Amino acid sequence: MGLTEFFRLPAALLVCAALGACSGEDAPAAGGSSSSSAPSSSPSPSPEVTPSVRPGPDGAMKPTDGRRTRITATIKVGTEPCGVVVAFGSAWVTDAGDARLFRISLETNRVEADFPLDDAPCELTAAGDSLWVTTQSGRLDRFDPESGRVTARIRTGSTSYETIAAFGSVWVSNRGDGTLTQVDPATNRTRTRELGISTPGGLVAADGHLWVGQDAPEETTVLRIDPDTWETDEVETQGRRPAWLAATDGVVWVAQTSSATVSGIDTGALQPNGLPAAAGFSPVNLEASPDGHWVWVPDDGENFVTRIDARTGEAVERLLVESGPAVVAAGDDEVWVTNFGAGSVQRLTLGR
Repeated sequence: MGLTEFFRLPAALLVCAALGACSGEDAPAAGGSSSSSAPSSSPSPSPEVTPSVRPGPDGAMKPTDGRRTRITATIKVGTEPCGVVVAFGSAWVTDAGDARLFRISLETNRVEADFPLDDAPCELTAAGDSLWVTTQSGRLDRFDPESGRVTARIRTGSTSYETIAAFGSVWVSNRGDGTLTQVDPATNRTRTRELGISTPGGLVAADGHLWVGQDAPEETTVLRIDPDTWETDEVETQGRRPAWLAATDGVVWVAQTSSATVSGIDTGALQPNGLPAAAGFSPVNLEASPDGHWVWVPDDGENFVTRIDARTGEAVERLLVESGPAVVAAGDDEVWVTNFGAGSVQRLTLGR
């Protein structure tokens, strides 16, 4: 099972899928106060757009810019590695199957330690002095990398999807109940609000707004939310199932999973900034490099990672990795990718 299937199981079965057994308990309900805010408009879907670049017969694509990406390390981590982030001098990988967090040395590429988490952890982000780990237990685990302990278990919504830090808060999208949870890092207090959509997906902060993907087959829009006023707009994309998001300067990048493409949205004009790029069979949790040059896209359907040039919007390379690439953590000239089906994380380095 890849990340796509993992997130789209019914909420009550997600922990069962990760752990191999069911407790018979449903995920906890969302915590904090709640208020409804429906999107201000519902634009009609745009027609499917032909991708600007198509893969070869085997799905792979040699680099078109002369810069080849190489796999420099393959590290076994648990049974179903899901999220990955590079922070606090290490790489950190969550294992959804065994509910563990692995710390990997950047110098040796070896696992140095592992720590217990709540059931079925996946996405994680670094903010302040903590790692914030999305789990499928109805809780967000706040982890202290110094002590190696979970210091707070924070109630969220159902089937939490992604976690980011932005605008002085930590944000969690909850696919199971169509909500977004805001966490105050100073107090761990939460506020959970309805989004007016059924399946919120990935999150990104761009141009002073929160952007929320939609993980439903026929959806073609993403949400743009003012974090101060909660004013919400729907923004049209160029494909179906715009579930995952990333951002570079002035552009939000959208993995349109059902269309097998990635396209950009100009955050000022709220219009496409070019044609979509082919991104394998099932593009999922993409991430932009810190320097804004690249967008890295895992394909959990055909086991590829695509490199997109953010300056042109074109796919410039696609390479084969191990089974079920799920989440990437991008540096300027390297990227870490978890392989949900292979029980591994791989480190990829971009040549000069």
